This record gives sequence, structure tokens and C-alpha cells, in this order.
Amino acid sequence: MRPRSRGTVEIVSADPSVLPRITFDPLADEEDVRKQIELLRFVRKLAATPPLCDLIVTETRPGASFETDGQLRDAILQFGAASYHAAGTCRMGNDDDSVVDALARVRGVDGLHVVDLSIAPFLLSGNTFAPVAALAWRATELLRRC
Repeated sequence: MRPRSRGTVEIVSADPSVLPRITFDPLADEEDVRKQIELLRFVRKLAATPPLCDLIVTETRPGASFETDGQLRDAILQFGAASYHAAGTCRMGNDDDSVVDALARVRGVDGLHVVDLSIAPFLLSGNTFAPVAALAWRATELLRRC
């Protein structure tokens, strides 16, 4: 729920019809890879215990042929998918590296505010509805004052 790997989103043109360059690299951090391999091994161990083992005919994914750490890493790349809500692509903060200031204004772009999970400074470990609703409520209060 707290990956260390990070990707990037880059504006590559002033033309708004040109899509940004998005680099998604879920295995960039070796600690993330180690934890995923550890998780696969744990799930296999769990599946081998009663009563689950009495119900399971065979492992379908990644399959018994994936055994070594290298093979399991390959399986993660082949079969894996992200299941968290991305956040922080327009991080809010007071520092020069933050995209959005404390009033949800995009730095360097007049009249543009961002109020969604992209301004969160970190990934959440739960459902995202309540935090986004809270952000929107607070941003509305702040914008009314401007």
C-alpha cells in the first residue's frame, strides 16, 4: 500500500492537444520488488495449507514454473497490475518544487486550481473518496475568500 517506486508525468509541448509523457515504473525500487516476491511466496504458502489446499487444483498465475526470484520478478512484470490510487502528480506545498500552492493554485498558471488526489503529498492506504471530499470542501472555503 506504500510503494516506493515512482513514475513521472512530463509536459512535452505547449500545445494542449499533445499528450504528456507518462512513465510508469512500478518496479523501479528494489524494496518494492522484494516485497512483491515475498508476497507471492506467502500466498503460495497460504494456498498450500488446509482447507485451501483441498480446494485448489493448480496455480494458474504466475504458475509453478516461476520459482526463482528472477522468474518471480518476470511474473510480476508479466501478470502484475497496480491496485492503488495514484497521488501526488501535482503535489501541494509551500516549496518551489510543489506544483500547487496552499490555495490549490497551479504555480505559473493564472486562474487554474487543482483539487483532486493529485495534490496529495503521499499515497493513501485506504479509500480515496473521503480525503478528496475533504480537500474539495476546504478548497471551496479557501477560494471563496479570494
